[in-house]
Amino acid sequence: MDDAFIIITKDRYLRIALIEMMKSYWGSRKICIIDLCSCNSLKKLHGDIEGAGATDEHRIILLGGQNVYSGMLGTLGVLDLKSSVGVIKNHIRYSRCISTKKLKKFIVSQLQLTHLNSRQIIVCTLYSRYNFDMKMIGKVMRVTEKTAYGIAACSVKLLNLKSLLHLAFFLTNEFNYEEINDLFFSNVME
Repeated sequence: MDDAFIIITKDRYLRIALIEMMKSYWGSRKICIIDLCSCNSLKKLHGDIEGAGATDEHRIILLGGQNVYSGMLGTLGVLDLKSSVGVIKNHIRYSRCISTKKLKKFIVSQLQLTHLNSRQIIVCTLYSRYNFDMKMIGKVMRVTEKTAYGIAACSVKLLNLKSLLHLAFFLTNEFNYEEINDLFFSNVME
């Protein structure tokens, strides 16, 4: 197959199954199927999309499971990895895919934490800097521990995550120490 069909996954067996499925059903659309269960970082996913040669003409299907990134990108219509071949074909047939441009834009917005206000960003950066200790975050922000938890919980919800553990995973995978400091100081100065 040519560049009209792109698969981004680390799972060799899934790749083989998707290739066989597309051989039996081949539409005229350019399709890119992304396995979010193989995703370790949104930055890497963004690079993988560009590296695979996905253009603005490609329609993207996201396959996911119970991992952090399936939840974060869930508003874009993530299909459960356990879905049947028929469900995936119908997804393609009825154009329930998203554009490459929309996915990239959403990834960038998640990485820039644009859904959060400055107070939520400060709590997230402190959460990462102080090894996820809410008591310490409360002291630094001069609020109660309960208030710090509330702000962090609101951040979790806005980022489409399921728990503070997922927030910790996201922050440690996506941001290095310098990036956390830059986010912190840029929001403290506001």
